[in-house]
Amino acid sequence: MSPVNLVEVFMDPSKFMEFFPSIVSHARITDPLVNGLNGRNESLVMMYEQLQFMTPAVPTREFSFLRYCRQIDQGMWAIADVSADMQREAHYGA
Repeated sequence: MSPVNLVEVFMDPSKFMEFFPSIVSHARITDPLVNGLNGRNESLVMMYEQLQFMTPAVPTREFSFLRYCRQIDQGMWAIADVSADMQREAHYGA
């Protein structure tokens, strides 16, 4: 898979759910924050995901996070996720 196609998988919630069907039960972009800042190939979005595990003993987990994507060089990309679940982290003492 080419780097551009892999970036598309991570930045498109529908493709992300198709790529990881046994783990990601729901994904969506809740707020597109930055797209192509200063003409660069980069974006920043707020995302929401529900992750499921293949065991009934582990409940579905919900996450809100910022996903940043930027092209570093030709064929080289960086994607970083940062948790945005501040209340949940405070509740669980993380």
